[in-house]
Amino acid sequence: MLTNENVSIVDGAVLYDDGDHKFIWLGWEEEEEEGFVQVNRYIIINRGKGFLLDPGGVYVFPRVIANTSTYIDVNDIQMIFYSH
Repeated sequence: MLTNENVSIVDGAVLYDDGDHKFIWLGWEEEEEEGFVQVNRYIIINRGKGFLLDPGGVYVFPRVIANTSTYIDVNDIQMIFYSH
């Protein structure tokens, strides 16, 4: 169960984990910048391989990679999906 105690707006949180599969919210920017569209960034990990969802643009991508690398080696990301 997701509670306020284990959620960091910057770092995100594991929303689901059954050992083989994980669904992770990769956080939110603390402050919005003008002209910047906030997106909910996620990664799905299936048996050690990652699928990155809406990782954001150039300004937030360093944080996305840093947060992602706490859960999976970035070399194990197989797909990236952008919807914005």
